[in-house]
Amino acid sequence: MIWSRAGNVLWRSVPGYLVLATDGGTPSEVFGSGSEVWELLQHPVETEALVTALAEAYSTTVELVRPAVERLLEQLLAGGYVEQTG
Repeated sequence: MIWSRAGNVLWRSVPGYLVLATDGGTPSEVFGSGSEVWELLQHPVETEALVTALAEAYSTTVELVRPAVERLLEQLLAGGYVEQTG
């Protein structure tokens, strides 16, 4: 699966905190490594590359990171903040 940011998203982030909104929508807050995932989504990226990057950044295993990244991506997709292809 390839993920990218949706084109109509307004956002602001600082380390460990991200606020997202769509035009006319209610803002959503994302805490922790979610802001790092958002940075990686500035260009289309595969799920596995996101998982690997986060695992490396936090010196842990992809098996530990994968469920959290997949949950976050599904939440972002449900909110209309990201798009998926493939």
